[in-house]
Amino acid sequence: MVRVTLRDIAREAGVHVTTVSLALRNHASIPVATQERIRELAEKMGYRPDPMLAALCAYRRVAKPVADPPTIAYLTEWPTREAWREEEAHARIYEGACARAKQLGYLFQHLWLGEPGMTTARWNKILWTRNFSGLIIAPLPVGRGHSRLDWERFTAIRIDPSMVWPRLHSVGNNQYRCMQIAFREALGRGYHRIGFAIKKLNNERVDLLWSAGLLAEQSRHRNKEIIPMLITSQWGADAFKEWFLRYCPDVVLSTQLKALTWIKELGFRVPEDVGFIDLDCMDATGARAGVCQNHADVGAVSVDVLTRMIQQNERGIPPIPQTIYLDGAWVDGKTVKAIPGASKRLA
Repeated sequence: MVRVTLRDIAREAGVHVTTVSLALRNHASIPVATQERIRELAEKMGYRPDPMLAALCAYRRVAKPVADPPTIAYLTEWPTREAWREEEAHARIYEGACARAKQLGYLFQHLWLGEPGMTTARWNKILWTRNFSGLIIAPLPVGRGHSRLDWERFTAIRIDPSMVWPRLHSVGNNQYRCMQIAFREALGRGYHRIGFAIKKLNNERVDLLWSAGLLAEQSRHRNKEIIPMLITSQWGADAFKEWFLRYCPDVVLSTQLKALTWIKELGFRVPEDVGFIDLDCMDATGARAGVCQNHADVGAVSVDVLTRMIQQNERGIPPIPQTIYLDGAWVDGKTVKAIPGASKRLA
């Protein structure tokens, strides 16, 4: 069978082969009507792109030295320019994305959308005239965020579900799975009264994946004692200690290390009296047991997805947004113990 080429389509359509190439990649320089006509003709003629040739072209676009290397913009919208760096998870996401972008031959630039005097219209103009190859929307400080940039012009992806509109392709940690891992590890060590405490803001930023994961595990283990979750906007020592003394969990799952301090302030020993599982454990020394969320990998994968979109000239809000979730991994540590008589089978 003879493969249909771009030149065959160009000859049939009466246009230059470059026009066909750009039209099939949805390039903005080709009128929409022309794009549709050429795509229909290509389908009718049985054209199928050569995946090996496409990969070679993508490699050559990145590897070829140019005067102005393509640039990826990393957009943040926190109260101040550098506030997001105060959270280690967000700093690691940025570092992972930056390293991967440089590895692929892209420049990487942080832009703070809260710059004084800037409006959405001005940002649209700046991002367009500076010709950024792609945009990464960093995690927001609060959940259910919105953005009014002129998305149809840009190739963009978001990290985590904190921005609910527009619904761009997304990469993030799988907090639902992280909760499953933590809950099952606790059960396997013989804990029965498993408590979960978190700031309401932190649960909302991940689209309630933490609480959803816990509810799923509780429904699977109805024979175990169920302790109400502490999910509060009034997060602090008083609220936590009141909840802890009322329900007396034998292990606490939390992203907040302050909870570990408050347990000790109440006079309980960890892990002799109460276990503690860090749901965002970034300490590899074994000082704490918990789940590592692999934040740097989230940043790297977001760049991988974005560069693929750039190579395929995908712009605007996708009709069917796709989400890639990265699973966490259990980290053994000194804040949990095996309770005598417990099952030796761990998740």
